[in-house]
Amino acid sequence: MRLGKLPPELLARLLRDLPSADPRVRLGPRPGEDAAVVDFAGETLVVTTDPITFVSADAAWYAVQVNANDIAACGAEPQWLAATVLLPPSATESMVVNLFQQLREACVAAGICLIALLIVLFPANVNAAMKGTTLAGKPATPLWLRAPMQVLFIGLLWWSTRS
Repeated sequence: MRLGKLPPELLARLLRDLPSADPRVRLGPRPGEDAAVVDFAGETLVVTTDPITFVSADAAWYAVQVNANDIAACGAEPQWLAATVLLPPSATESMVVNLFQQLREACVAAGICLIALLIVLFPANVNAAMKGTTLAGKPATPLWLRAPMQVLFIGLLWWSTRS
C-alpha cells in the first residue's frame, strides 16, 4: 500500500461496515470529512484529530492550526486540542519540553485550551500494547481499543469539568 491516506474507495467500504446506531452522532466518519458532530450533554460537540506529518519545524503550530481549521470548517469555534504526540526513541527531554512550549504558545495564540494530561500518556500506551507489556500478569489492553478509550476519557474529562 502506498504511503499516505487510504484510497477513498477502500476507506468508504471500511467505514460503511462500522456500526452507527447512536442517534447522537449527527456527522460520523466518511471520506472527505475531517471532523465528527455529536450531540453531547445537551450541546453539540465537534471533534477532530488530524495528525501532522512531514513537518519538523513548527510542528506544534501546524498541529493547532490544522485541527482548529477542521473545527471551524464545521461552523464551530475551536476550544480544545487533543494532541497525540508520537515521539521516536531518539527523542530527548529538551525536544519534548520544546514541543510542549510550542504547543502552549500556539494554543494561547489561537485561544484554545490544550487537553494534555491524558494525551501525554498515549504514546506510552501504544508502546506497551505493541510490546505486549503486562500489568500484574495481565496482558495490556489491545491497541485497537486504547485509541477509542483515549477519546472517551477526554470526553469524560471535558464533561466533568463543565460548570
